[in-house]
Amino acid sequence: MCKLLGAYVKYIKQKRQFLIYSTIMLLCVMPILIKYTQVCGCSIDYRL
Repeated sequence: MCKLLGAYVKYIKQKRQFLIYSTIMLLCVMPILIKYTQVCGCSIDYRL
């Protein structure tokens, strides 16, 4: 799960045209992402 999220973050970094949409999405689901991160015990860089 964490590896998939990390890969998604890298994908978004590469796709600048989706930056705005990804930022809005991350703001909406940030609490959920943080919960999953704490559960699986990994750290993900959310900074775009």
